Amino acid sequence: MKDRLAIVTGAGSGIGYATALALASRGARIAAIDIDADSASATADSIRKAGGVAASYRADVSRAAEVHAALTA
Repeated sequence: MKDRLAIVTGAGSGIGYATALALASRGARIAAIDIDADSASATADSIRKAGGVAASYRADVSRAAEVHAALTA
């Protein structure tokens, strides 16, 4: 997974959080997306504290325009 970008939705908790951490532990850069900006940020912080690369984005994935805006900002 090294040098790959993983876009993880629902990254603020549960399966999304676990997936983001697992991919980061394998070397992927993470774009942590969640409807709750604070939760997405906490996930990205956890990844960075463990030595990974991550950024957080607030978006409602049921709204394509929000996802597009988050990832092109």
